[in-house]
Amino acid sequence: MSELKLEESIVQTMGQKLEGTGTNLAEIAVDSVLENGFLKDIPIVGSAIAIFKTGIAVKERQYVKKLIRFLSELNKTNEEARLRFIAEEMLEAEQRERFGETVLSLIEKADDSRKFELYAKVFERLFMNQCNYDETIRICLMIERSFYGDLKYIVDFSNGCPNDQLTAGELYKVGFLSFGGIDGGVAGEEDSGGVIYTKNKYGEILIEIISH
Repeated sequence: MSELKLEESIVQTMGQKLEGTGTNLAEIAVDSVLENGFLKDIPIVGSAIAIFKTGIAVKERQYVKKLIRFLSELNKTNEEARLRFIAEEMLEAEQRERFGETVLSLIEKADDSRKFELYAKVFERLFMNQCNYDETIRICLMIERSFYGDLKYIVDFSNGCPNDQLTAGELYKVGFLSFGGIDGGVAGEEDSGGVIYTKNKYGEILIEIISH
């Protein structure tokens, strides 16, 4: 297993049952994985350990910790749909490599571990045929470019001219909100008016995955 490239390993891992690991992988100490070989039979974990075995620096430990957290959230998705998707849709080496590169990049760049739950829920939509591949990757990349607190804001957002123009503007920049025009405000009221924003289909999907 350790000879597999990381891109191949992550896809292979997503396409197998994670039996015996439960849903509490995130609680496992990184040292138990790196030093004692715990979870080494999971392809991506074994491959990562093989790459980092010559010297485990802080950065590598952090990456393995992120990897375990992602697997923990992935393990909560519909297993039957996940295994079927990988078996039926990831047949070509080029597909697996492209998908694996994207997943690994999302894991590496995550600035908040809570994003892994969102990634897993977006991928579950792909596994369940509720989103196509391009939409899934687009939404994940939008989440990756966002501050987590801004993502939570959309749950209480209503179409119109929001009081929090800054946060709404950030969600607009990444694509979860659409431009709806300009509100000229009320004469004499300093803070009235501003940009009008509306939720688009990506915003609605974000609300769904955050709320459930």
